[in-house]
Amino acid sequence: PTCSTKRIPALTPPLPSRPARHPLCIRPRMTLPNPVHRHGLYHLTRRVIWQLFLLLPDRLAVQVFQYTLGAALLSFKDPKRRLQIHAGVLMSNHLHLVAYDPAAERTNFLNRFHSPLARAINKLRARKGRLFDLASHKDKAPIMDRASALHTIVYTICNPVKAGLVLWPHE
Repeated sequence: PTCSTKRIPALTPPLPSRPARHPLCIRPRMTLPNPVHRHGLYHLTRRVIWQLFLLLPDRLAVQVFQYTLGAALLSFKDPKRRLQIHAGVLMSNHLHLVAYDPAAERTNFLNRFHSPLARAINKLRARKGRLFDLASHKDKAPIMDRASALHTIVYTICNPVKAGLVLWPHE
């Protein structure tokens, strides 16, 4: 199929004031914004670009992770608006957080957490450019029931054990 706007005289009606495009030539519209829910428990995951092992949990990377997470949480002056972290794991090429969002501040928190974390890890690994994969930043709907919440927290904590990276979840 082509995207030509030429008119064949006997076969097509006159062109409208704005020519229609072939369906394959239409640019996709932007995706809808993520829904914002108050009082939601979320499983937040970010993957490193190209699955590189840039988040290797050495001592310094873990300290950077903890510092940027704490700074992002404390950047909300009102404690009632702060996210509450129930579980968090830093793995070699991705991270998991299970967080309760009492005031629909998830997006602000993620901006305040991911940006400094990416800058610090890039500095630590002596590299420049994007750290996180854009496609990996997909917020899911909030976790609604206790069984799903417990399953998500257990999955997050046991993920390094399941991957064979550590023997016990506290390591």
